[in-house]
Amino acid sequence: MSTSPTAPDPAVTVQNKPIESKPVESKSAENRPVESKLAESKSAESKPVESKPSLVELPARPQHQDDRVVPRSRRKTKAIAAACLAVGLVVGGIGGYALVSRTVGAAELPFWGPKTSQPAAPDGPAGGTIESAAATASESVIVLRATGPGGSSVEGSGMVIGADGLILTNNHVVEVAVKGAGTISATTPTGQTAAATIVARDPAADIAVVRASGLSGLVPVRFAKSDDLRVGQTVLAIGAPFALTSTVTSGIVSALRRPVRAGSAGGAETVMSAIQTDAALNPGNSGGPLVNLAGEIVGINSAIYTPPVPAGTVAKAEPSGIGIGFAIPIDQAKRIADELVRSGTSTQAVLGASASDTSSGTVRIEEVLPGGPADAAGLRTGDVVTRFGNELIGGANALLAAVRSRPAGDSVQLTLGDKRVITVVLGAKVTRAGV
Repeated sequence: MSTSPTAPDPAVTVQNKPIESKPVESKSAENRPVESKLAESKSAESKPVESKPSLVELPARPQHQDDRVVPRSRRKTKAIAAACLAVGLVVGGIGGYALVSRTVGAAELPFWGPKTSQPAAPDGPAGGTIESAAATASESVIVLRATGPGGSSVEGSGMVIGADGLILTNNHVVEVAVKGAGTISATTPTGQTAAATIVARDPAADIAVVRASGLSGLVPVRFAKSDDLRVGQTVLAIGAPFALTSTVTSGIVSALRRPVRAGSAGGAETVMSAIQTDAALNPGNSGGPLVNLAGEIVGINSAIYTPPVPAGTVAKAEPSGIGIGFAIPIDQAKRIADELVRSGTSTQAVLGASASDTSSGTVRIEEVLPGGPADAAGLRTGDVVTRFGNELIGGANALLAAVRSRPAGDSVQLTLGDKRVITVVLGAKVTRAGV
């Protein structure tokens, strides 16, 4: 890894230095817009693999600088510090249900959950039931199997967004097929199977769109607005955990705008402002829908928290969910998917500053990119950010997740520690990934 200083990335980055934080108690893992498509129709025991899945450990006192705490390279200005929950991505291996080999950085839990002024609501749309929602959404859920070099394979889920075969999923479900002569297959709930190809993908957002050819009777999903979700609202997760197709689990929205970080060795790291749910998620659920009681999609199931393996022991089974699962909000995913389908690229909002955590649980601006959005708004080195819009910011990754959840060009108010309020117009960074 390079150790030389580099210019700050035009996004929210975090100074790669020891994190001063309070101790955290832990017991430790057709090219048209998507909207036009919708208008047309209203990872158990595994067989041996070369790499073992990496589990997550939450250190009580992350005081040293290493790759468990700092998931990117050891460069001074481009690393993302550990200010959010690190998790495992819920994909499974074919046959033995093995989790695809992924390196997930360790992190501390935030001192508090992201606050929301929205009132809690115990249920979703009036008149909806778990049974009716499952029946509505399940017919649009696809099982995806991707293979790559050396026989490596991943199984996950996806959802139909176009009757011509467009399917929305996580990037980490299909990325193994990008290298070498990889393949992807898609299987419908009725048992039809066809080859699929990647249309476009955004690794940083963990979003991909694939197209399956030759499938008939596809029913596109219906989207809700994830911004309308309430804590306590009933939701369903649908997918193929451990290759058990058309599995439905239910739970509630446990939290909103939870900063979550996950990544893979040699791959892009994802930092998301996630929907947290206690609906059971397990390897194979990745890319499948999180659904409200109207059978509408509110999120893409993507990750689970997995406790660490105790020192001196070896994991003998696939890590599974413990009631702490995370989904990418569909408002964000749908916007990115639409861009990917239309242009093959996506835009990511950027702030144009680097930041670090402080011992008091706040975020200090370490460097401002000259001429960037933060500079234009008057943000300066040493400023402390306490709110991003209406969200309390309890860590540098929470700020990064909040920025990435917004579209480029959004105007957002930042509240600073000295009570100043400044307005930032978020910049744009174009993402183009190979397919």
